[in-house]
Amino acid sequence: MSEINQKDFLDTMQKVMYDFKEGGRLRDKEGRRIAQRTAQIVRWSFVGMVLLGAAFLVLLLILTKDLVLITDNIVAMSKYTQSMSEDMHSMVGTMGGIQDDMTGMKTTIIQLSVETGQMSDSIQQMNTSIAVLPIMNSNVEKMSQDLTTLNAQVARMSHLMGVMAQDTNHMSKPMRMLPWN
Repeated sequence: MSEINQKDFLDTMQKVMYDFKEGGRLRDKEGRRIAQRTAQIVRWSFVGMVLLGAAFLVLLLILTKDLVLITDNIVAMSKYTQSMSEDMHSMVGTMGGIQDDMTGMKTTIIQLSVETGQMSDSIQQMNTSIAVLPIMNSNVEKMSQDLTTLNAQVARMSHLMGVMAQDTNHMSKPMRMLPWN
């Protein structure tokens, strides 16, 4: 009976050793599979990050290029606005002169009813007041031209903003292919 126990013991030990060896082999195989899968995930994540960085760089370059153009247009509009401001100041001065002249005309008309002998002086003052009107008309025409130019600048800036929005939409299309969308 001791030989049977020894044989059973040896068979059991042989089976245990085989199971131990087989378990180690399967653990090693599973470890390699996990390592390969992890390396693949890291590799594709790196590729994705490089593509994302490149997309951001291109977007930044496009926006920087358009920003310089928009800044130039804003500076040009600022110059036209400054010119309009100067025209407005000139018009205000002219209007003040007209107001003063109108007051003078009113005084002259009152004096005309009292003293008819000074009528020629009053007519001369009216002619001086009316001579200022063509200057004001010229200032209004110049302001109209400046407003037309400003309108064209705003239309161009609106167009450029539309182009920049289209570029941004175009550059963001690759981001829609990623799994978080």
